[in-house]
Amino acid sequence: MKPLTIELVKGQRQEFTFLGWKDDGLAFYAADPDGKPAVITPVSAYPDDSSSGEPYRFPRIVPLEIIPKQFEIGWSDHHRKVLKRWRKAKLAEVDAMAPARLFVFDAMRNPPPSRTPVEISQKRQERKMAVEFHFGMLMDIPLEELIFPIAPLTDYRLIDFSSGRWADEMGEDFRSMMSETMAFGKRWRSAYCVGQDYEADQSILRAMRSVQYVMRGDGKKDYPLTGVEVRRPHDLEAQAYAQMQELLGGKSAPSQGQSKSAEPKAKATKVKVIEKPNALARFENDFSLAVIPQRKGEPLPIAIEEELQKLLKRIAEAGGRIARTKLCKDKPDGYQPEKLLRSKIAKALMDADLLGSKTTGRTTVFWLKMPVE
Repeated sequence: MKPLTIELVKGQRQEFTFLGWKDDGLAFYAADPDGKPAVITPVSAYPDDSSSGEPYRFPRIVPLEIIPKQFEIGWSDHHRKVLKRWRKAKLAEVDAMAPARLFVFDAMRNPPPSRTPVEISQKRQERKMAVEFHFGMLMDIPLEELIFPIAPLTDYRLIDFSSGRWADEMGEDFRSMMSETMAFGKRWRSAYCVGQDYEADQSILRAMRSVQYVMRGDGKKDYPLTGVEVRRPHDLEAQAYAQMQELLGGKSAPSQGQSKSAEPKAKATKVKVIEKPNALARFENDFSLAVIPQRKGEPLPIAIEEELQKLLKRIAEAGGRIARTKLCKDKPDGYQPEKLLRSKIAKALMDADLLGSKTTGRTTVFWLKMPVE
């Protein structure tokens, strides 16, 4: 169980305790600041797959905070000063151009034409007008519309600021803003299976403007959200919550009508596997999560502690079975992998036939149910 900060209103932070994700990947269980069960549904700013209409299913991260977030995309005073220096440098570059650079196609002609001073002056003026036009667009068009062009004329106007001298002069805040914005656009396009398209870019802008929160997890990755719902669990969810809390070593919250002074009686819950092809116990997310179907109610997701997760990965690397002697190889003296099987979570995995050990003579073999590729 990990602490989770939720700030639905700016400046009003509440401390929750994260338990685990629901099986559908759309919501997770947590204990609120009073220790009462809660179901929290973060609403992603982009879909999982636009063709299926399915909502975005979050990876099984451990969320650390959900805080207000809006994309603030715009030129700062510093950025505008850099744009003015860019304009001055570009005009000086045109003044210094040799005729061969002004008339780049002349080199393809045989013989190359001889340019008069008047022609050279006119071409130089045309180049300067192009720089001024480019500068005017940078100053007048909102930055977000330059990043996601809504018309062909605005395309490629930021290319000088994507790397090199001018990106360095813009500063780290500009780099971060561009990186964050482009990452959002890339994720949105992958959901809708579209490439560079002006109509799509307008949709990306609308989606970005709808972002109200960001969820950050243990993977240091941001998940932009358009909303967050915090509610009490219904009956089946309450059962799953209680089972998850018991497995994680917590105490269940008192039910309605139960005295606050009365200690809730925890019943021993033995996890059973429902014998259905599409409802088998399984590991997910690189052995950080186990999903165990129940006879009644929703499947029970179980977050796996780090040390046990390392053991599972080692067994998987060996093909699903490994002798104790090999497990202890290169380990400190006194290492006893069987101790990891004594935790409540490990016992739940063993009850669901996801993990176990077998001793024959002097040889003990650890095994696990390999994830389906």
